[in-house]
Amino acid sequence: GVQTCALPIWSNANSRMRKTGIDPKRLFAVDAMLAIWRDGAYAQIVLPDLLRNSKFEQRDKNFLTQLIYTSLRSFGRNQSIISYLSKEKLERVDMKIQMILHLALTEILEMRSKDRAVVFEYVEISKKIAGISSGSFVNAILRQAGRENEVTGNLLKEVGKGLDELSELALRTSHPN
Repeated sequence: GVQTCALPIWSNANSRMRKTGIDPKRLFAVDAMLAIWRDGAYAQIVLPDLLRNSKFEQRDKNFLTQLIYTSLRSFGRNQSIISYLSKEKLERVDMKIQMILHLALTEILEMRSKDRAVVFEYVEISKKIAGISSGSFVNAILRQAGRENEVTGNLLKEVGKGLDELSELALRTSHPN
C-alpha cells in the first residue's frame, strides 16, 4: 500500500555497504526517495517509520530527515537543473539516477556539504545500484553543477536565463509556474 514500502537497495546495507565504502545514510536516502516518488508513498508517513526502524544514531536520523525533506521541497528546482545540465532528456534518465542527483544537488546547493565528498559518495552509489556508466553520468552532472555554481555564484541564474520574471521566481523557489 501507499503507507508502507520495501527498501530493496538499502535493506541489510549497514554492514554490506561499510565494507564497500558506500555511506549507508545516503543509500538509505536514495531508497526513501524512490519509495516516495516511484511507489507513491507519503513522505510524512513513510520517513518517520523508516527512520524509527533503522539502526542509525539520532544525529544521522536528523541529517536524513533534513536531506530528504529538503530534496522533496526542492524537487522542481532540481529537475530544472538536471535538465539544464544533462544532454539526455529527463524522461530517459533512470529514476534511481534522478533521485541520486536530487539528493546530491540538495547537499551541494542547500546543505553546504563539501562538493568533492558529495560527488564521490553519490557516484559510488550510482555505480553500485545502476552500473558503472551511470557513475560517469552522475559525476559529469554533479561536477558541472559545482563548477557552474562556483563560477557564476548561482547556478540558478544560468538555468533561469531567458525566463520571464514569474518563471524565474518559480524556479528559484521550486514552485510550479
